[in-house]
Amino acid sequence: MYANKQNVLELVALMLEFEINDIVLCPGSRNSPLTQSFATNPQFNSYSITDERSAAFFALGLAQSLKKPVAICCTSGSALLNALPAVSEAYYQQLPLLVISADRPTEWIGQMDGQTLPQANMGSVIFKKSVHLPEVKDDSEYWYCNRLINEALLALTHRSNGPVHINIPLSEPLFDFSVKELPSVRKINRIKTAQPGFTLSEQLLEQWTKATRPLIIVGQQHSSSEIDEALTKLSQEKGCVVLTENISNVQSVEKISNFESILHVHSEDNSLKPDLVIYFGGHIVSKRLKAYIRNNKPNHLWFVNPEGEVVDTFKCLTTIIESSPYAVLEALLSTEKVFDVAYSQTWVKLSKEIEDRSQKYHYSNFSDITVMKQVIESLPVCKLQLGNSSIIRNAQLFTSKNVEETFCNRGTSGIEGSVSTAVGFSAGYDSLTYLVVGDLSFFYDMNSLWNQHVSPKLRILVLNNGNGQIFNVLPSLEKSEIRSKFIAASHDASVRAWVEDRGCKYLSANNQSELTEALKEFTQEKIEMPVVLEVFTDAELSENDFKEYYKYLKI
Repeated sequence: MYANKQNVLELVALMLEFEINDIVLCPGSRNSPLTQSFATNPQFNSYSITDERSAAFFALGLAQSLKKPVAICCTSGSALLNALPAVSEAYYQQLPLLVISADRPTEWIGQMDGQTLPQANMGSVIFKKSVHLPEVKDDSEYWYCNRLINEALLALTHRSNGPVHINIPLSEPLFDFSVKELPSVRKINRIKTAQPGFTLSEQLLEQWTKATRPLIIVGQQHSSSEIDEALTKLSQEKGCVVLTENISNVQSVEKISNFESILHVHSEDNSLKPDLVIYFGGHIVSKRLKAYIRNNKPNHLWFVNPEGEVVDTFKCLTTIIESSPYAVLEALLSTEKVFDVAYSQTWVKLSKEIEDRSQKYHYSNFSDITVMKQVIESLPVCKLQLGNSSIIRNAQLFTSKNVEETFCNRGTSGIEGSVSTAVGFSAGYDSLTYLVVGDLSFFYDMNSLWNQHVSPKLRILVLNNGNGQIFNVLPSLEKSEIRSKFIAASHDASVRAWVEDRGCKYLSANNQSELTEALKEFTQEKIEMPVVLEVFTDAELSENDFKEYYKYLKI
């Protein structure tokens, strides 16, 4: 029988999945749910040793002998401290020693309760990885707990062996041993490969061959003609569906970029559900795509990453492929597998329908979306920098063949630094660099024009709607009586005085005709000075236009 603690059950089941069967058990009451669950399972070789210092060195010796990961489990308080000398030795000998420590509930740390120490991250400099599990109370915490354990167990032998720490807070009652079976758990696998080549393992090849609805998702990345070519072939020759955003910088014609709108209209359509997802690149902007995959979990999800990191964006990661994306795409192209076109045709059909409907939509005279559409379609050949929030989301609705590469600070998605990044980029680039940025983001980073390296080929369009527009379209925020002043930070400022003082040519537009005229000058390459175009839009009109656009798509 097992303890009725979900974090304990998850750990025990995953250790068996990872074939960590040897464990040294130290006495104690706080770790009794762990001890009960390990010692009563015949798949574990359990050793009972009282002194934690000796027990940890005993486990280290076992790891030396067996040449595989060995675990030690101790109670809360000073017990973990006594294991640290062996941990330091395992660190320098590169031995896969797994230290599992029971802990008091987090809220009691530092409250002078018995046997409470700050155990989380204790000795982190000599552990390859240290995780602190939640006491699982809901689905989100269950996913988090599963992911943390997978991360920790994978770290034991990733690239080099070494010690890993799993700290488990356990609340009373501790002695309910009523669970009869271990749960079914998700194990995340990591496939390693030597660069630059890659060969599909038997397991991956089987998953690829059995799939019928393959979906490739490309996150933020620099442009690559090699990847473009491989994705085009996978789409044309194999029947894969390729989803990209503007910051994916994929120039292939065989891609679907309006999936945000497709999923807005067809979120309940099971015919879009993939059975295999291959994801590479960095961050993805679309919340709808993340939600759709999380709610329609594929049988397999591969994350391709040269560093082999555990990134579970869609909460259903099954395999990490430690390789370059191009090498994996080439390996897939070398297989004989060709998919039925029905799945890709569904995406293409819906994409075309959405595109047709978008073109028929009558945008308001002068909203944020209207301006973005006209600006994107007017750009000459250039590199494009985008601000965060509404800017990047609205820009995703439109495309331009003249934009060679698109950039945005999506690592943390903050408003700070968008202008500075564009200024820095243009300082190292000989041709035109365009930045489209919101007013709050510009004001936050306005000192970027104070430095001495502002390129004359820099063009900045500031969309000034008098507030943080993203907060006007988030669901339910309209109910807040303080939204305008304290959340959206409404203002009546203009950038004109500052940018003219800094030696920039200033242009402005308050309506459609003024914007048309201003863009003629804004897009001129021959102007040998930085140009700032400030476009004033109405926040309420922009909010309504945004909502009406997405409402129109569903009609």
